[in-house]
Amino acid sequence: MKATPFKLFQDRRSIWWDGVFLLTAFLSVFYLWNTSELQWLIYPLRLWVTFIHEAGHAFAAILTGGELNEFVVNANGSGFVRLSGGYRLLISPAGYLGAACFGAWLFISNNRVRSVRKLAFGLGLATLIFSLLLLYFDQFAANAWQGANTYIAILVGSATGGILMAMSWLTHPILLRWLLMVLSLCCSLEAVLDILRVPNFSGVNYYQSDIYQFAEMMPIFTVRIWAYIWASIALVIFWLAVRYSYSLRLQLPNRAERKADSPSEASV
Repeated sequence: MKATPFKLFQDRRSIWWDGVFLLTAFLSVFYLWNTSELQWLIYPLRLWVTFIHEAGHAFAAILTGGELNEFVVNANGSGFVRLSGGYRLLISPAGYLGAACFGAWLFISNNRVRSVRKLAFGLGLATLIFSLLLLYFDQFAANAWQGANTYIAILVGSATGGILMAMSWLTHPILLRWLLMVLSLCCSLEAVLDILRVPNFSGVNYYQSDIYQFAEMMPIFTVRIWAYIWASIALVIFWLAVRYSYSLRLQLPNRAERKADSPSEASV
């Protein structure tokens, strides 16, 4: 059966609304992230993005044969992990670039799945389980229960997981899809947004950052150049996610039309 003009119009209109969703979500994230007076509005998202960022380091360490000793999210939005072993050249960029990959996955899933409620519930459940695993393994750490930072990480993950699971049933699907797009943008563009907030590439916190430590291990470029390289990679990952999500959907009616016009269909 051929795609009707009305069906094509519906598909194009859906893509147009998705574009509006993307634009409003991007402007909201960019403006709030870079406006100091409104940091309280995006503060919960910054904590969650830090949680995802540090989880990227943790998974990279585990996958390369290392061990996770401590998982920290600070109240000011910063964080770190204490690791033993693992391949440092992969662990260092796994925070920013791991968050970018996670954001790309969430963006694609948010635009491709039929049930956004199931997506939000599954994401919340996975976040909650990971937080409970932190709570379990922290009992056996050498400095178990000695600081509030680990508690903050567990609290952020558990609260975010619970909120996502509750929102999956209590929030309208359109609003839920927009909120998930905001979450995906926060993760996808974390490297870019953080670099924009560090104009001089200096300061105590910056010298303790992932990019600075990576530049010490790979001194072929300066810290500034590595920062721009990571931000560029994050942008490319995000662009591929957008392109895959939208261009494929735009081609679907044409594919259906071509299939209907094929000889095999005509002979049925």
